Amino acid sequence: MNSKLVSNIEFFGGPEDGLELSGEDTLRFLEAAGPHAHEEIPMFVRDQTPGRMEGRLILIGFYVVTAKRGDTMCYQWIT
Repeated sequence: MNSKLVSNIEFFGGPEDGLELSGEDTLRFLEAAGPHAHEEIPMFVRDQTPGRMEGRLILIGFYVVTAKRGDTMCYQWIT
């Protein structure tokens, strides 16, 4: 994916449902998500359970690209 061709991102389902990014927010997101942002983005939560490896990361699901409409990349939640 050429990030210059993507200026909007939409999320469907999952913890970011309904979130829309545009302009500079899109560029910052793509840079932070890393080189695989055009395929999938894993979502983690930090374990807060006392006594159970507190602070470890737990994978809760993925956002995967399901469509590109013009300059908008659409991510769908998958668990």
